[in-house]
Amino acid sequence: MRKVESLVTGSRVLTGRNHTFSYVLPPGDGFAVGNFRFDVDSGAWNWSHGAFTIHGFEPGDVVPTMGLVLAHKHPADRDEFERIFRRVMTDGGTMVSHHRIIDGHGRTRRVIMVGQGVEDAAGRICAVDGHFIDLTRIMEAETAAGADAAVQRAVEKRHFIEQAKGILMGRHRIDAEAAFGMLAQVSQHSHRKLRDVAVDLVASVVQEGGCPELPGTPGRG
Repeated sequence: MRKVESLVTGSRVLTGRNHTFSYVLPPGDGFAVGNFRFDVDSGAWNWSHGAFTIHGFEPGDVVPTMGLVLAHKHPADRDEFERIFRRVMTDGGTMVSHHRIIDGHGRTRRVIMVGQGVEDAAGRICAVDGHFIDLTRIMEAETAAGADAAVQRAVEKRHFIEQAKGILMGRHRIDAEAAFGMLAQVSQHSHRKLRDVAVDLVASVVQEGGCPELPGTPGRG
C-alpha cells in the first residue's frame, strides 16, 4: 500500500452510537445532495435547498412533514424506509437507506438517504440529521447490467471519504469542511484522486501506521 503523506498520527476510526459523522459532501460526480434535520419532539423537518430540489420542489412550495416524506417514497420501498428511520428515531445510531422516491413532477428517482440520531445532554435522541444523495443521473448513464456496480462504487467512495474526514476531525479537532480541505490539499499536491487519498488514510489508521505530517497541515497533538 502506498503510504499517505500523513494527516493523522495515532488516531483510530470511531464507531458506534457516538462516532464522528459528517453531512458535508463535495459537489460533482453526477450527484445531487440535500441535507435534512428531523426534530423528534415536534416532528418538524428542515430541508436544505438541495433536498427540495431532489423531491421536485422549490423552497416554499411545500412544508416538509413525515406524511409528505412517506408519500413521496416509492410504494414498494416505503415500509422498509419507515422501519429503518423509526429505528434511528428510537435507538439512535446511523442509517443508510437506498430507495426510490416519486418527486413532485411524478418522476422516479433513486436516492440514498444517510442519517444519524442526535443525542441531547441527557442522552435522549432528539433529532435525526443527514442527507439525501440523488443517484438518478449516474444510474441512467449506466447500462442496466452495470447499475448495481455504479451504486456500489458511489457508496464505497463516499464511505471512505467520510471515514477519512471523521479521522481528521477527531485528530485535529476541526470541522467537516476543514477536514475535506485537508484531503483535497493532499489530493492536489500528490496528483491523486481524492478517494484514493482517503482509502490510504483510513488503511494507515486501521493498521496503526503513521508518517510525517504534510507541510501546511496541523501539527501532531
